[in-house]
Amino acid sequence: MSVCKEKGLEDSKTEEILDKMKRELIEDYEDIKADALELASMRAESLIENYECERKKRSFIQYKSLEEIKEQKARISLERAREFVFEMRKLYAN
Repeated sequence: MSVCKEKGLEDSKTEEILDKMKRELIEDYEDIKADALELASMRAESLIENYECERKKRSFIQYKSLEEIKEQKARISLERAREFVFEMRKLYAN
């Protein structure tokens, strides 16, 4: 085989390998992107559920519960509020 033909084969093989690597990287990226979107969606749903729970609980606590129960539920509410504010600040920062 001539040097030119060997060089052509090497270039062809190299190009095939590079194309395969590009396809695999793109597939990996798409998988990671889908996973990240799913996690973000799950996180958003969790925050919304917490918000709704806190809204309902507030009504109950305000009108129908003892002081000890109010204090305990207020601590939980405060922690959830901190978490919510933290997530909202992250969203607005981006």
